[in-house]
Amino acid sequence: MVMRSKQGALTDSEKAIVKALLAKDWRNQDIQALVNIGREATINSARITEAKNDPTVVAASDEEVEFYQIKK
Repeated sequence: MVMRSKQGALTDSEKAIVKALLAKDWRNQDIQALVNIGREATINSARITEAKNDPTVVAASDEEVEFYQIKK
């Protein structure tokens, strides 16, 4: 069994941001580019898809998304 590194995983808050950006019709590659800014271990598009398909992830609020974008 292949073990995936935790370094390239999204945090719970990042998953919520991803879900919110997808709801705003952002493209996967644009979300990936935003999330990867300043990260030591970058994510790939599969992490975006995982967050999109996970029914337990609740989208972040508009305020949380705005703060995340400013922080990045």
